[in-house]
Parts: sequence; structure tokens; C-alpha cells
Amino acid sequence: IEKETLSPVISYNILSGENENGVELSVLDTPGINIDWERTRWFIPDGNESIIEKTGSVVSHAFPIIATTAGYKVIVNMYLAGSSIPFTGSRTIYILGDELKPVIDWDKDENPVNPNENIVLFNAELSEGKNIDWQNCLWTFGDGTPSTYGPAVSHEYPPHAEERTYKVSLTISRTAGNGEMETATVTRNITIGAG
Repeated sequence: IEKETLSPVISYNILSGENENGVELSVLDTPGINIDWERTRWFIPDGNESIIEKTGSVVSHAFPIIATTAGYKVIVNMYLAGSSIPFTGSRTIYILGDELKPVIDWDKDENPVNPNENIVLFNAELSEGKNIDWQNCLWTFGDGTPSTYGPAVSHEYPPHAEERTYKVSLTISRTAGNGEMETATVTRNITIGAG
């Protein structure tokens, strides 16, 4: 007597949306007859030490977003109708990384009537990464004044008889896929002319 076997075929599609971490997983391309689709069991890593279990021939899952591209090995058990013997298949699903990268951009005040090169307009909006908490962008200006929050800020440096260079830093943050706060900081020098 010949035994029936299954070789699970896992296919996936990235779900559209702001984040490219949502995936629809399917075994509907698996060839065979007498397949009990409803009993299909998925074992999906969550990026930590846990495994998420789901049931069905087609399931959706949002993988955690991390800074670098990551591969998650998904395992599926399929059954023939009336059988308790699982047929196991696996596939690695790659999720593109999402590095949090702060970028400092600035313009000096170019008011045509009364220009003041000591006033600088700083902007963080060229920073890269998904789900940045823009209101909590933290700026320090290197001149001893208090830090300021916001995606775009204006700062006036004190006038000096000579040109001076200041270290400006920007820290951006977001809540990572595992619920923890992720931050990244960059520092750039800015030279302010004599005033």
C-alpha cells in the first residue's frame, strides 16, 4: 500500500501599507488531494524568543522592524484529512531593515531686510526611518543653551568678534517593533561668522 504524502509549499506576499513588515503567508499552492486545509498550523518567530502559532491555509503576520534586513524561518504543519501525521515545511521570509538615521539640515537666516547669520533654522525632516516621533527630536546647539524639541527649530547663537564653530547634535527616537524605545544621534559642526 502506497502512503499519501504532502510537501508543503509556502508562498508569501508583502502587504501594502506604510510599513513593509506585514506578510500574508499561504500554503494554497501545495499540490495534493485530501488536504485538511483548516488544520494547517503555522509557527512564526516574533523576533525575540517567542513563537507565534496561527491556524489556517492563509494567515497574516506583522514581523518586527529592525535596523538591518532580517530573515525569519517560518514553519508549517499540514495534514491530510483523517490523519494525525503532520507534514512539515519551512521557508525563510526576509524583511527589509529600517535603520533609524538622523540627518541635520540647516539654513542661516537670510532675511533681505535685516539678515542675521547668528540665527539658524535647523531641520530634522531629512532623517530616515519609519515611525519617527517627530515632536521628540532633541536638539543641542553646542553653546551651553538649553536643548530644544521639535522637527524644525530656530536658534540664535551669541554674537562674537571672531568666527566660532559649534557642535550641533540631533537625537531622534521611535518605538521599535518589540515595544522598546530606539534612539539615534548625529553631531555636525556649524561655523557662525563674526557678528
